[in-house]
Amino acid sequence: MTTQVTPRPVQQQTPPQRRYWREASIVAAVFVVLAVTSNAYGYHRDELYFLACGKHLAWGYPDQPPLTPLLAALGDAISPGSLWAFRLPATILTTLSVVLVILIAHEMGASRRARVIAALTISTSAVVLMAGHLLMTNTTDFFFAALMTLLLARYIRTRTAYLLLLIGVVLGVGLLNKTLLGLLALALVIGLLVAGPRSALRSKWLLGGAVAALAIAAPNLVWQATNGFPQLDMAAAIQGRVVAGGRFGVIPFQLVLISPLLVPIWIAGLVRLLRRNSFRVFGVAYVALAIELLVLGGNGFYLAGAYPALMAAGAIATDRWLTTAVRRRVLVGAFSGSAVLVGLAGLPLIPVAAITDVPLVHYLDFGGTREQVGWPELTAEVKAVYDGLPADERERAVVVTRNYGEAGALERYGPAYGLPQVYSGHNAYAGWGRPAEGADVVIVLGSQRDRTPLDWVQANCLSANIVGETSNSVGLKNAEQHRPIWLCRGLNRSWEQIWPTLTWLG
Repeated sequence: MTTQVTPRPVQQQTPPQRRYWREASIVAAVFVVLAVTSNAYGYHRDELYFLACGKHLAWGYPDQPPLTPLLAALGDAISPGSLWAFRLPATILTTLSVVLVILIAHEMGASRRARVIAALTISTSAVVLMAGHLLMTNTTDFFFAALMTLLLARYIRTRTAYLLLLIGVVLGVGLLNKTLLGLLALALVIGLLVAGPRSALRSKWLLGGAVAALAIAAPNLVWQATNGFPQLDMAAAIQGRVVAGGRFGVIPFQLVLISPLLVPIWIAGLVRLLRRNSFRVFGVAYVALAIELLVLGGNGFYLAGAYPALMAAGAIATDRWLTTAVRRRVLVGAFSGSAVLVGLAGLPLIPVAAITDVPLVHYLDFGGTREQVGWPELTAEVKAVYDGLPADERERAVVVTRNYGEAGALERYGPAYGLPQVYSGHNAYAGWGRPAEGADVVIVLGSQRDRTPLDWVQANCLSANIVGETSNSVGLKNAEQHRPIWLCRGLNRSWEQIWPTLTWLG
């Protein structure tokens, strides 16, 4: 008797190019949105500072390591003066950060739908639509944090030991961008101690990674040591400042850090990670980093590096929650609402003239949009003062500003106006030179925390009067709106004596 065997149906495999097309489409959309909006508005004050630092490349600065200024120099070298080219490194790194979160979700066992959810979570977050729009240390820092998270997640899944060495390499390069990454690394070590796999802590590859991180970061450490560790002074100077909620607002600020509408996703991810599973280390690390910031006095932004794992795990939890059509519509609404809310607050989508009429910019901007407006106008106002000087005074004139935003703007736009050299005592500018002793006609503008140009002119000028006022063209309230411009004629002390009174960190 012959038994007839029914062949098993062959399951058709989805071609790789179709398997990831949704994720790829989201990644491409992020790049396009950031690239298209890069040229709107103008430089942020910090970007103007990074641009100036990029012209004085060094292994360190009083307030930061060297990587972001290097990226600023590279971006500007692509097309000098182009804001789009200047921000291209940020656009690329932010887009890659979206890819990394998708890959982290994949390492955690995410389905195709969960990977799409992870992609949409990161793509509609403030990390991408606010911070990712600008070339800032936070933008670069998030990329390195996500890359470290991916490598550790892959190690946990595969136990491929050399990945621990790569984590050290990434940490070392990341420390050349922002020393804050070291706090995340410490939190991950605590996570390994508490949740495992503890075998990683006994691995020679992890020791090799630690040595690699130290070797790569060494040039900046040497620079700091030879210059008296100014970053410690900088940390002390800004510790009491309330930014992103300040020390006591670290936890509440997390409700808006990613997006108010996406809070349930990352909280679901945190809960999932804290339960006993292979990737519990990341949940413990999040809690450890939050405690570190509460103890050390950091601000709410500094927790951003712990979110790639939470968003990836949250996407898996959300995927399992989507059991009904109503829940799917709720999720679509959350992503759509987040894209609109965070996009309007973080991207230059609102016409400049209408910014003052949009309360959203004032409540969720965190200073990003407001500080991108008015720099060419400020330069034009200084130009008007300079042009009003007699010819002999113009030959002896210099511009002194109280903060790096003003100095960076005048350095960026001033040459086209024929303005004289600009000087400032703020942060790295203080070490780039002071005016020549013959420069006794000084255009003074801007403010320092708790001090004004009035303090300076009263102490150092033989005669001084207000000759103008800085303002942007739309009446937007920012740090430079309605600041007096002083004209100082004659000095009662030498610049060698004056300059130490102008230098400050903050």
